[in-house]
Amino acid sequence: AAPSAPKFPTGSSGRNPAAPTRPPRSARSPRDARSDASPASHPPTTRLSPPHRMFHSSLARSLWFIVLVIAQALVFNHIHLWGYATPMPYVFVLLILRHGTPRWLYVVVGFVTGLCIDAVSTTPGVAAGALTLTGLCTPGVLQFFAPDDKLEEDFLPGARTMTWSGFLKFAAALSFVTVAGFHLLESFTFFRVVALLLNIGGSFVLTLAFVATFERVRVAFSSAETAAR
Repeated sequence: AAPSAPKFPTGSSGRNPAAPTRPPRSARSPRDARSDASPASHPPTTRLSPPHRMFHSSLARSLWFIVLVIAQALVFNHIHLWGYATPMPYVFVLLILRHGTPRWLYVVVGFVTGLCIDAVSTTPGVAAGALTLTGLCTPGVLQFFAPDDKLEEDFLPGARTMTWSGFLKFAAALSFVTVAGFHLLESFTFFRVVALLLNIGGSFVLTLAFVATFERVRVAFSSAETAAR
């Protein structure tokens, strides 16, 4: 008769001690741990395609346009500090147009925005004229204050791309053009120079303050959206 195969003692669990055993989880290599990880534990990062990003940016700018026109009609038109200073933060619509936008589009956006402001105010044609002038100046001003490494890029002006210092200088220049143009067209005289200067100076300070506040809100929303993705 053929000799029988040798038998090995088994433990209490009935497992053959000579058979290879799987090391405990604590002793396994990081590579083994990664291989056991479920793909669901590492969800893919959601990224918008260029057409979706463009649509998203256009929608955001449209919402800003609506909010600024309504806010000017309901709130800012009723602010007259010391009888002179009235904020005009609707210039923010031109500040957030993408670098590389044609000059004619800046002019059209400024004119349309100004017409909407005139429609909800008692300033027929004044805001339209002031914002048309601002739209004409915007490409050159943006080119002057844009960072050197961004001049060849199609970037979105803001504190995140231009730093706060650069954006505030850009915003201050265009706010001054808007405010000065508005009050010069409204008064249409240089006989009351002191009152004109007070109107321009006070309105400029208030306008820049509100523009900086709106940019702070825009940066906060953009950061929250990036974190959510």
